[in-house]
Amino acid sequence: MSSNALFNRGLNHSTPFSRALFVLCRALDLPVEYAILLGGTSHRTILLAMALISFIKHTHWATRISQESMSPRAALFTGISHSFGNLLNTVLFVATSRDGDGLPVHTIIGMAIFILGILVEWGSEIQRLRFKKDVKNRGRVYTKGLFGLTRHINYTGYLLWRTGFALAAAGWVWALVTCGLGAYKCLTSIIPELDEYCEKKYTNQWTKYKEDVPYKLFPFIL
Repeated sequence: MSSNALFNRGLNHSTPFSRALFVLCRALDLPVEYAILLGGTSHRTILLAMALISFIKHTHWATRISQESMSPRAALFTGISHSFGNLLNTVLFVATSRDGDGLPVHTIIGMAIFILGILVEWGSEIQRLRFKKDVKNRGRVYTKGLFGLTRHINYTGYLLWRTGFALAAAGWVWALVTCGLGAYKCLTSIIPELDEYCEKKYTNQWTKYKEDVPYKLFPFIL
């Protein structure tokens, strides 16, 4: 594992302070977004709902799903970066939008992508957590459910809802930038680090999983 990794893979110590710090940092954008978006058009209401849903999702992940130790550094970095990403969407919306009666096509499509992404990320993480909680599965890699489509399907979902949020807020160009940067980060940093960890932990199981599910991020593509 890289010495620069934010999370201590394989260490399951309770870290309540760091998790509380993450939730606090993750909520930093909400007061600003509330002040900007509440009480406006349906477009603004949708974006505010997306911000709230993503906050709830991340809070549930930090307090109920993640079983790995989280350092204060990781809590600060990930919490603030997620809040900044959401806030940047809102700022770009304000800078580029023209409030009107109808919803732009890109917002409708962005909503659909956002919902799909949230369901995929959240659902896959819950499936894997249930598997891990069964003592009979200790030391086994989870290969079923949504993880039977790609080996890192939770990051697929994350990338989808991030892209959908960006598309709904500020249009196609910003969505492409968001998707491109997110995919680059996943493919060059996050996934290689996870693959290295899983190869050491699961050995032949992980090799077999990679043969059965050759896709890293996008089913039938990559």
